[in-house]
Amino acid sequence: MLKYFKLSIDDYSTSLQMSSFNPNKQMSHLEYLIIDYQCFLPHITNILSYMPSIHYVSLMKLFYYRSLLETNYPSIWPNLTHLSICLTSPIIIFECFEVLISKIGSKLKVLSFKTDYENIDYFNASRWENLILKCMPQLDKFYLKYKEDVDRILRDRDDDEETNDFTRSFWIERKWMLEIEINNQNI
Repeated sequence: MLKYFKLSIDDYSTSLQMSSFNPNKQMSHLEYLIIDYQCFLPHITNILSYMPSIHYVSLMKLFYYRSLLETNYPSIWPNLTHLSICLTSPIIIFECFEVLISKIGSKLKVLSFKTDYENIDYFNASRWENLILKCMPQLDKFYLKYKEDVDRILRDRDDDEETNDFTRSFWIERKWMLEIEINNQNI
């Protein structure tokens, strides 16, 4: 019985019609799913609706739209405990991510989140704190990788308010430490 499945496609010109995916019975027993291909949330939701046993999902190139805020998804992925997401669209807003987490977060123990585009909302400690308290009460591990232009950080931030928010008691009590990595090829 298949329990682990990884899909990797390097050719982005290839069109994969995941929305028409119709898994066989073997797929319904999957526990680990890794998709290393550009995928859209509605397609993933469709696929995972056939996989009630899934508890680990990694979406390495997730796209979704602002219109998803109006979409009324049922509660999805009831056994999910580990979620890894890399957002790869510059138009994604934090509110869309909040909607997704509100549907799946109650049993999450590990969340790894990365965005490849600048959006300061994803570096807002208060917003993450509220989302975790409201939707992810069992979360034990939290990994956040946020990308931002170093020149903008140096120019626009006098006191690093966003960074200081990650040093509040909420983060310290959980022993979730802020680690800042600066990568800039121009330095």
